[in-house]
Amino acid sequence: LLSGLSSTDPVDFEDFIMALTEPLGCPSTVQGSKQLLNAVSQDAVKQESIGLQDLKCMVDELGLDISLKTLEAMLEKVELNDEKRLELPELRRILLKASSFDVDDDDD
Repeated sequence: LLSGLSSTDPVDFEDFIMALTEPLGCPSTVQGSKQLLNAVSQDAVKQESIGLQDLKCMVDELGLDISLKTLEAMLEKVELNDEKRLELPELRRILLKASSFDVDDDDD
């Protein structure tokens, strides 16, 4: 994850954060947002959306104690498709709104 950083060279905070988060994907690009789905589940990647079971698998893998009811309540607060899944464009909109990234739609 941090293989690009040398232990003898000083690193500024921005470089450190970029090295840490780059493999996860960046919501400022469509491709980066798709890459973020890898952190959720393979089903999320295939469907380009996140459902309740995807979230449950992710929190379980992270060792978090979040009930299914709580996850369901969180999903109810966002715009879901007919299958009750959060689609990639809406996920990206949420992530960008919560960050200071500029939107770049030209990288499909």
